[in-house]
Amino acid sequence: MLQEKYMTEHHYNIFADYHQFYLQDEKADGDLSDCWTHEATEQMLALAPGTIGVGTVRNMTVPVTVRVLDAAPADDYDQWDQVNECSLDIPSGSLVIAGCTDYFPDAARIPVVPGSYRARLFYGGLETLNDDGLEGGDHYEIALWPAPPLKASILKSRPTLPLNPIVYDKARYHINESFPKRLSTDQVLVPTGMYLGWIIDHNLHNPAFFEECKELIDKFTRREIQASNIYEYFDGCFDSEMLSPEGNAFTQFYFGVESGEYLKDYEVHLVADRPSLFHVRENAKNYAILTTFIDQRYQDWVSQK
Repeated sequence: MLQEKYMTEHHYNIFADYHQFYLQDEKADGDLSDCWTHEATEQMLALAPGTIGVGTVRNMTVPVTVRVLDAAPADDYDQWDQVNECSLDIPSGSLVIAGCTDYFPDAARIPVVPGSYRARLFYGGLETLNDDGLEGGDHYEIALWPAPPLKASILKSRPTLPLNPIVYDKARYHINESFPKRLSTDQVLVPTGMYLGWIIDHNLHNPAFFEECKELIDKFTRREIQASNIYEYFDGCFDSEMLSPEGNAFTQFYFGVESGEYLKDYEVHLVADRPSLFHVRENAKNYAILTTFIDQRYQDWVSQK
């Protein structure tokens, strides 16, 4: 059970036909037929405008609790197998909760203040099913609170989730025709390497993953080596296994090589009039600048949670 104060609490037994149920704004289309991709199914989360599809492990009636809160719940995921987070716009002020084959006019409804909400989805008892998958102790809780829109993220993955790690970046992605010809290829490690250093300095890494190179981590914290040396140790691959749940959530929000804000900030604060982002040297001065702008982004992100 969540230990947060809540405004309203609602309990349902929902027939999760096709291994899903949904929450939606009263006026939303609610069509998730094209949204249940292979990845969405594995993550147990599908999204469409004004609609959240929640995946279940049983194609049966499942217990669902919805709590409408005035603020974000505590970041305590120990009792849960999977935790997802996303946003939901409810302009009508009426939240509908139903199975995908339920008769819509008869579906449960919760009145809320119209606006933008954050939804944190908790999945428990996922490993308790019997052999035929019809009986089990799986249960689902949704915490909903007013908050600006934010990119969906996985805060905790179930141990048996058959997903490959999320690869945020690989150094080899950038060794191509556009890489400066007269520049040492070691420079390709610097932008992501320094970000990884910030992650480690802020304890947003996964200590178990780095156990094999604990001495490297210790050397970095003593500033005897550069952060890019750690990135290089892992063959220039930066992925979700290296991060804590909080680290993954922030990185999914901020870092994205193609869609995130990190490289934009890097360009503004560090690249300046240099020919490319790979011309930025990894040194104490530049790392201090990087720490300052990521710290601000992180504080802003935390305040929006």
